[in-house]
Amino acid sequence: KELMDDPDKGKWTYKHDALNRLISQTDAKGQITKLQYDKLDRLRKRID
Repeated sequence: KELMDDPDKGKWTYKHDALNRLISQTDAKGQITKLQYDKLDRLRKRID
């Protein structure tokens, strides 16, 4: 999923890497959250 347009939450966009892991999301207010994973695909860091 790359885009969600919800009447209550607004428009959100999502970006994925080559392994289809979520690497960033942007909410309706333009706030970006980035995610980083380790070599075992475990979430290592979330940056707001």
